[in-house]
Amino acid sequence: ATTIVHRNVEVETSDYYDHTFAGIMVNIEACNFLPVDSLYVFSVWVRGDLGPMTVWSTQNGYQGKEESQKDWVCHYSKFHEPSVDQFQEMRLQEPICLKPGDRFGLYVHSACYGDDQIVYDNQRHHVSHSDNFLRILPGKAHLSHEPFSPTHENFGGWGRPWRENREFVGR
Repeated sequence: ATTIVHRNVEVETSDYYDHTFAGIMVNIEACNFLPVDSLYVFSVWVRGDLGPMTVWSTQNGYQGKEESQKDWVCHYSKFHEPSVDQFQEMRLQEPICLKPGDRFGLYVHSACYGDDQIVYDNQRHHVSHSDNFLRILPGKAHLSHEPFSPTHENFGGWGRPWRENREFVGR
């Protein structure tokens, strides 16, 4: 017999409010130790000054694709008013589907100028979140208001536009 169970799960990560910048890029993996057919990501929630927000995904993780927009699918594009204290939902136009063992890169980005757009944390663990269904891994913060840009204008453009060892803050 086949049992079909539909279950909605909300995952909220730790939130130390370490930093803010224009984007956060992480990998998310579907665990394969339970008999699950598929997982769907319907929404992403973040906080900060926000502004023109986009949410992107890429199959098999983000490594080597940080500055290659052609390798990504845009799932969301809308303007959000600032919300420093409360998470704001970005309901994806097309949900992201994962089969057990799959990995995808998630990139949440704001096109606002400045450095207060999206809250994220310093990496504290090898895995940012883990449960019976999925794992969220640490990733990179992006300083540029232009998605996937290899340059930035913050601090006079000093330094690389990507900051390693960062963790997603949100749901």
